[in-house]
Amino acid sequence: MKAKHILPLLALVVLCTSQHATAEKLRYKFTKGAVYENVMTMQMDMKMNVNGMDINVKMTQVADMKMTVTNVDSDGNASTVQQITRMKMSMQGAPGLSVEYDSASKDPPQGLAASMAPLFKALTENSFKGKLAPSGAILSVEIPKEFTDKLKSSPQAAILGNLFTEDGIKDLMRNSAMTLPDGDSAEGD
Repeated sequence: MKAKHILPLLALVVLCTSQHATAEKLRYKFTKGAVYENVMTMQMDMKMNVNGMDINVKMTQVADMKMTVTNVDSDGNASTVQQITRMKMSMQGAPGLSVEYDSASKDPPQGLAASMAPLFKALTENSFKGKLAPSGAILSVEIPKEFTDKLKSSPQAAILGNLFTEDGIKDLMRNSAMTLPDGDSAEGD
């Protein structure tokens, strides 16, 4: 009779112990030379009132990104080179400000997109150095000075707000990072 009561209790203890023993911190194990590719999509719906007129602007930006690990230090932090390999943007709503742009398109950009094309081209032709922790958190991002100088001198950069600033590029890189949780994780979490 006692064995019937002890077996379920023993099974519960073994089950809890085995799940606890498998809990661990999730961490990337970066390898020098590894290449990671991802696609980040940002959708914005902006509503504003200009001179009494309500304007609704919808914008979608898609960035294809590639990251190459150039070195891994003894703490597992990865030195990387990141590049935006394709930039696509669609903006609709504001009179005269509709934009369709795709850096991979064989057709030349039209209208406002044509005047913004040099910015997108600079974005896809430059690479950015960075450092990532084993959690995936971005520790640093280095932006080439030539790139930030080009951004500062372009009046079209202002149309896109923070996207084409040094902070905007750093935010883009941080937002594309797949950061793992700090605490222990077990299967099913």
